[in-house]
Amino acid sequence: MRYKPDGFTSLAPYALVADVRAALAFVEAVFDAAVIDTLPGEGDTLRHAAVRIDDTVLMLGQMPPGQPINLHLYAPDVDAVFARAVAAGGTPVEEPALQFYGDRRGAVTDPAGITWWIATRTEAANGA
Repeated sequence: MRYKPDGFTSLAPYALVADVRAALAFVEAVFDAAVIDTLPGEGDTLRHAAVRIDDTVLMLGQMPPGQPINLHLYAPDVDAVFARAVAAGGTPVEEPALQFYGDRRGAVTDPAGITWWIATRTEAANGA
């Protein structure tokens, strides 16, 4: 199994927005974005969406304020990268753990304030 899902680049921007559904509608209408997946939130909201615009994956997330810059990185060994990030001065946000969608994922915030979501695809999700 590959360490990242088919069609994904290693690094993807992860934009934190006030309304994922509105942002998704905008990128679909303006940039002809193709929806890869969505994760529902409470009520009629979306918590997360991933779209493809040409050759790039953009992730949109409804996250708490104070984290304006997020990047999502697929790496062959999430645990090794996470450990290096903490050793280099990163602050752990979430220890690496298996997620329901098949990624082992963790997060650190670097000294400049960027939150890095680091993941390794470990199993197929939804038959993918």
